[in-house]
Amino acid sequence: CANMPELHSCLEVAALAGACLAVGWWMGSRRQRRARPPQYHAGIIKANRELLDQYIQLHDHTWDEVMEVMYQCNMRNFLVWYHEETQLMMQHFECVGDDFEGDMAKVAAHPITRFWWTFCEPCQIPFHWEGPP
Repeated sequence: CANMPELHSCLEVAALAGACLAVGWWMGSRRQRRARPPQYHAGIIKANRELLDQYIQLHDHTWDEVMEVMYQCNMRNFLVWYHEETQLMMQHFECVGDDFEGDMAKVAAHPITRFWWTFCEPCQIPFHWEGPP
């Protein structure tokens, strides 16, 4: 303690050392909790021109229950772009979970989301359709 004149006692040195250790532990545990980078997913589908307004309304006012299940299933930053000339809709989202197939199965099994899809599906013309949206 004698080598540290700015501190008045060994107790202050111990308190400072304890605080440094606590901050170091906290910073280290924060780094460990960081999630891995998201997985990026995208798709493309043709818009049904007659139902485009319905599609826009559905996505501008997505039901809270649908948004909640998407969030619970690790879907983030879901975006849709529309190219008017080709009538193509491109979508993108990020998956921050560790079980993409499991998460997508939970979304597909969610009854309110499935009901919401009954309004969305007629608004789209798939290139190739096989299974749930």
